[in-house]
Amino acid sequence: TNKIQEWWEEGREGDCPVKEGKDDEEEESCQGLLIDYEGSVFMLLRGVSPIEIDDEYGAIGSGAEYARSKLALGADVEDAIKHASPFEIYTDGNIKLMEIVL
Repeated sequence: TNKIQEWWEEGREGDCPVKEGKDDEEEESCQGLLIDYEGSVFMLLRGVSPIEIDDEYGAIGSGAEYARSKLALGADVEDAIKHASPFEIYTDGNIKLMEIVL
């Protein structure tokens, strides 16, 4: 197990722990997605309680609002990210998709 998994399983007391292997103070934040055993998806941010993503069209990070609007209009994930890129400076064209099968 890792620090984040232990933190989750022990009831999420205190701040989410820092990412594994990060020494740089700027990088000391827990950011990511967690999928529990029941298939619920949570966004993890340091200093914030886990946020369950239960929208029909979920997106997180820079460009999320733009991407979510394209998803609602029927676009696939890759097209939604491409749509967000010109409007959000932190959304680049480097897209890596991962499918998670529960």
